[in-house]
Amino acid sequence: MDTISNYPSFRTDIKQAFRKIIDEFNFEFNEIYDGCYELGNQYSLLRFTYDRGDVNCSVRKVGEPGFGHGILSIFRYLHPIYQITDDKTTIHDPYKQLQNLSAIIEKHFIKTLVGDFSWIEGYLRYQEKESKMIGFIWEKIDSENPIYKKFKAGDLSWQKDLEDYLKSNHISL
Repeated sequence: MDTISNYPSFRTDIKQAFRKIIDEFNFEFNEIYDGCYELGNQYSLLRFTYDRGDVNCSVRKVGEPGFGHGILSIFRYLHPIYQITDDKTTIHDPYKQLQNLSAIIEKHFIKTLVGDFSWIEGYLRYQEKESKMIGFIWEKIDSENPIYKKFKAGDLSWQKDLEDYLKSNHISL
């Protein structure tokens, strides 16, 4: 199966990988459009999309506009001690990506599934800071710099290295 551009079992694989969450938290499955699906209950919505081998999952509060916030990005914010990378660089099987996302949500996002989005303000500040850091890398860091190389390679330690660089050079973003 060519799962880079076509994933015909995406709908059934979401239901299978997230069966426990669907049952335990009364989630309903909805197709938003072909290739975009949501699981929702009265508190939260999980949205799934698939593009070029990468399964994306975001979460948002019911009634919140937009697509939500990426589960893996939120996870990195809430649990910086864990060294995870984006699934697309480590797991090439889309069903395994779904299973990984389900396991992360079951272990770390139970409160969010029942409406506790107390992390949102801090997360949005984190996103703004990360965006500025990325902009700094693109605009100010030479492509031969180890920080740049780590960033391009998907090595998440670039963030700590850049923070240290900024601090030692008395640069604020």
